[in-house]
Amino acid sequence: MRYAVILAVGSGTQLSPWSRSALPKQLLPLASGSTLLQLAHDRLEGLVSAEHRVGCARLSHQDIICRSLGLSANQTLGEPMGRDTAAALGSPRQSCTRLIPPR
Repeated sequence: MRYAVILAVGSGTQLSPWSRSALPKQLLPLASGSTLLQLAHDRLEGLVSAEHRVGCARLSHQDIICRSLGLSANQTLGEPMGRDTAAALGSPRQSCTRLIPPR
């Protein structure tokens, strides 16, 4: 069974002055009016079913990520504190089969 993890973590400081911690770059409509997050999600169409997509975001962004991508609450993981990419990938990897039970 194939799952996809969309990382939407970060502190919002790398695309200053536009991105801020409240609205990081992945939530800004930068390319063709779509957010980088939405573009990443759209690229999964035909590769991974919608119910097997998981978003990983800062806790403070978890709700907006969920709404933006149309994910259910059990398809998003909130990162309580920023770590690094390995931690951001490890947590969803460990949780995918528990969060989204196979059919």
